[in-house]
Amino acid sequence: MTMKTYGLIMCVFLLIVFFMAGCSSMGLGSIPLDTLKKKYAVTEKDFMRVQGIDIHFQDEGTGPVLVLFHGICASLYTWDGWAEALKGKYRIIRLDLPGWGLTGPVGEDAYDLDKMTSVMEEFFEILGIDSFYLAGNSLGGYFAWNYALKHPEQVKRMILLDPVCYPQDPPWFIGLAKYPLLSFLPRYMLPRWMITMNVKAVYGDRKRIDEKLYDLYFDLAMRKGNKGSYMDVFRFMAEECHKDNLSKGVSDIKTPVLLMYGAKDKWVPPEQGDLWKQDLPGVECIIYEGVGHVPMEEIPVQTAQDADLFFNRS
Repeated sequence: MTMKTYGLIMCVFLLIVFFMAGCSSMGLGSIPLDTLKKKYAVTEKDFMRVQGIDIHFQDEGTGPVLVLFHGICASLYTWDGWAEALKGKYRIIRLDLPGWGLTGPVGEDAYDLDKMTSVMEEFFEILGIDSFYLAGNSLGGYFAWNYALKHPEQVKRMILLDPVCYPQDPPWFIGLAKYPLLSFLPRYMLPRWMITMNVKAVYGDRKRIDEKLYDLYFDLAMRKGNKGSYMDVFRFMAEECHKDNLSKGVSDIKTPVLLMYGAKDKWVPPEQGDLWKQDLPGVECIIYEGVGHVPMEEIPVQTAQDADLFFNRS
């Protein structure tokens, strides 16, 4: 069965489920931003305007600066465990990258690597930060290592958790975004069960999932404009993931790098760590058994401890 055929079947299936289940959990409509701000105790001081984008961020703790980039379909909340464990030692700055979370949609060009790098440059400039540690997961890892490649004088050490780097087949739902007909429906209807399914897919052990996590991912997907934004990013990733030059520049990274992979990651093969070692001798790698695509979310205490050891190494 081809990807296109599979996508058509999925669209028809979604329509059938919609009429059977009604609207309540089918992800129709949207949740007003003000409603989400109240639910998650977010105020105007938690936003910074950068190049016309109102970026949602959190800045807490004291000490050396640690910046955190989340991955696909996630938000700054994916780092809650790290923030709790490390804010006594670091000034932790995390943000909803453009296109996700409460930052929300910003137009297709914002997901371009050069545009994202430019936004981050101005974000750090406004905060007055010129030197920091950096960690990124998944797509956030891709943005992180490319930022460090361009700004080695800023990034002192870097941790990449299951980062996008080498050509691969993306998850099936991302691949569907290449086809306008197949990505049309999810722009207006994103069922809760689909969100739940993908949260389960990024965990190695589903027993570690807090039920409230499903609510969080669903709520943020329902922020006005986010469903369409998701499809825009998926299309961008579907195109980027097959490019031969996706990993261009890895061998030129000057920043010390620690890789963290979940051994049960279904989205980015842990075996890519071997490719990193070939291109960047000296890179370190930890593989966590029984863990999936989001180690910092699934086992925050252990990964935060390993991060702290790496950042403090002379």
